[in-house]
Amino acid sequence: TDPSVTGPAGETTAATETSVAETTISEPQSFEEMFGNQIGVYLNHQYYFEGEAIPIGETNLYYMNEFMFMSKYASYYGLPMTTLSYMDLAAEFPGEGYATCGDLLRTDSENYIEQVYISCYRAKELNLTLTDSEQQTVDSEIQRMETEASDSGMSFEDFMAKYSCPNLSKEDYRIFLENYCIFETYRQYYIKDFLIFF
Repeated sequence: TDPSVTGPAGETTAATETSVAETTISEPQSFEEMFGNQIGVYLNHQYYFEGEAIPIGETNLYYMNEFMFMSKYASYYGLPMTTLSYMDLAAEFPGEGYATCGDLLRTDSENYIEQVYISCYRAKELNLTLTDSEQQTVDSEIQRMETEASDSGMSFEDFMAKYSCPNLSKEDYRIFLENYCIFETYRQYYIKDFLIFF
C-alpha cells in the first residue's frame, strides 16, 4: 500500500465570501489586498504524511502555487474570476465533479502535496538525493528572497506573508524547495526507467 497524505478531518474549506471588491490602493498593503479575501480560507490547515506533520508554511505554498496557476488559465477555461483577476473560489464550478471552484483548488492542491511527498518517500528508498548543483540553486533562491526582504525593510517571514504566502518560515521554504527538487529528480528517474523497460 502506498503511503498517503491525510488532511484536516472535519474542517471546512468552502469559501463563503463573494468576489472581492476592487481596491484603489496603488500598491497592496496586505496579503488580502494583493490576493483577495477568499484564498485565506484554504490556508493554514494541518496535513500529515505517514503520521508526521507537514509544515503548514509548506502546504500553504502548494495551495498558493495552485491558486496562481489556476487563476492564470481561469479565463481560458471559462472559470469565473474576481475583480482582482483571480479565480473566484466561491463561484459555482461550471462543470461536473466539483460544487465550487474552491473545491477544485482544494482537490488539486491535496493531490499535489500527496504526489510530492510520495515521490520523496520513493526517492529516499532509492537513495536519490539533491545534487550539489540543486543544493546551490536552493541556497541561491533563499538568499534572493532574503535580499528582497531586507531591501524592503522586512523580515523574511513578513515579506513572504505579504507578497507570497502566509506563515512561511525560511526553514519551511527550504523544505519546499528541496522536496520539489527531489520530486523532479524522482519523476525523471521514473520516466527514464519506464522508457528503458519498454
